Amino acid sequence: MKVCIFSNDDPAVFQSSINAFIADKKVVDIKYQSMTLVLRFTNGVPSETTIVDRALIIYEE
Repeated sequence: MKVCIFSNDDPAVFQSSINAFIADKKVVDIKYQSMTLVLRFTNGVPSETTIVDRALIIYEE
């Protein structure tokens, strides 16, 4: 078994990257996490954020 980790803040790129990667693999499991990251604070309050998606893919060749 092998693992591969994907991470991106663009959902379309994230999805297409994973689909291309798993096309010729036997996927055992996929673990997914979405997190909000604060990029900028204004007067102590978050004023700019981004969402980053991450996936750990467990697979066999």
